[in-house]
Amino acid sequence: MKRALATLMTMCLLEAPVLAAQHGTGFYTPFEQRVRTALHQGRIDLDTYFLQRFAYLFSPSTVSPRWVDGALTPSRSATELVRSFQEARQDLRPATVQAIDTMLEHRQAAFVYDTEHYRISFDTTGFDAVPPGDVDEDGVPDFIEDLGAYAEHSWWREFDDLGFVAPKRSPAQGHRLHVIVQQMNAYGMTICTGFCTIRVDNDFAGFPSNDDPDGPAAGAAKVTIAHELKHASQWETSNMTELGWIELDATWMEDVVYPEVNDYVHYVESDESQVVVPTDPLDKWLFGSYADAIWQISMSDRFGAQLIVDLWDYRAHHRLEGMLNSYDAILQDTGSDLVSHFCFDYMVRNYLTGARTPIASDLPVYPDAARYPEGPVTELLVPDFVHDSLPHLAGVFFEALSDGSARYPGIVLEADEDAVMGLTTVLWFRSGDVSLVNSSMVHGRAEIRLNVPWSRLDQIGIVVANGERAAPSTDYTLSVGAF
Repeated sequence: MKRALATLMTMCLLEAPVLAAQHGTGFYTPFEQRVRTALHQGRIDLDTYFLQRFAYLFSPSTVSPRWVDGALTPSRSATELVRSFQEARQDLRPATVQAIDTMLEHRQAAFVYDTEHYRISFDTTGFDAVPPGDVDEDGVPDFIEDLGAYAEHSWWREFDDLGFVAPKRSPAQGHRLHVIVQQMNAYGMTICTGFCTIRVDNDFAGFPSNDDPDGPAAGAAKVTIAHELKHASQWETSNMTELGWIELDATWMEDVVYPEVNDYVHYVESDESQVVVPTDPLDKWLFGSYADAIWQISMSDRFGAQLIVDLWDYRAHHRLEGMLNSYDAILQDTGSDLVSHFCFDYMVRNYLTGARTPIASDLPVYPDAARYPEGPVTELLVPDFVHDSLPHLAGVFFEALSDGSARYPGIVLEADEDAVMGLTTVLWFRSGDVSLVNSSMVHGRAEIRLNVPWSRLDQIGIVVANGERAAPSTDYTLSVGAF
């Protein structure tokens, strides 16, 4: 049973990013997309795939030129890579396993810096040297002291304040969680075999920009330690049986611990996000991932972060259950459910972004919505209709321009008898006010008849969402008119 589960996890982790390569570049680097696609197409074997992936992290100059074109963008998926390697190692050649194990080995660092919960190993000279600045001249580089402070704040926020399960700390490291600072072409990684070890880059120089007031390198360090610490908690809670959903969760945690950094917005801006491509399913890679952190942001903003704590308490006892079922179970405890939240909260938030972000606080709007791009909209006239199909756990946005008449808007959504869809209208008043009206589908029909004349409206935003979890695409007809 354990071997079967491990094989399933490995195949899911390797197959899904090939699908990601067909969608965009915000999640995986161009190198990662090329090598994964080559594996998927049978042009390289699993051994070559892993050897190239780990070489990209620890020895980029040795990566085959056929996979590299331009800058060596830092990897964001190192923990996932280590996890998939651990699951696949029994299927790899002994020489491959030995070579990768050697890359993952880390020589004893020259110095350690202890905080209450961490032992941070680092070097001041050589390949892994950290920035030498030491303003207080206490012998500990400022980079390391700052990293320790970021890590302690993350520990307090994640475990003491919110109540997630803390990872066990190794007696060999003074009953502390070991953090290794080293040069690598990645933000960080978490390796768990018994006790967890976190590794982070040694300077975060040249990493993508963010909004941190202390500068982008500090911002990258902050969200990396918060992200990797959440991975250690996931391991302690459920042994990371959630596959790629762990990245969604850890990215959500970045924004909870350090909301001012907004590094995660890079994912939202990519076409792997359901803000940018709402017609792609939430689990388009067989699971959610980095760009889908907004899924949990929508839930914690609506119901509080305790809902996500409850989710992981639930996962501790339901490790093999599908994550969508777990989300549904926790949402039902609030009086909502997966379909309702997806259709009438999450997908509406994905429409209300950028310049469409309303000021009204009682609408479902992301805290950082104004920083997000605007999703695609199909413009409609009055009257008008659309006949199309929509995948499961996906949505589509329309805007109907007012005809200025004294008649009243009427919107009808029709589909198969057993379709699970939601219809939301966003009323943009000429006065500047914004309001929502929702309608669930009953026996294949959802209808909204408004008591506001078109003459009082600039336009109506229309969000159509398919809350079905795994069915084939649903055909639907949307009609917009006046009565």
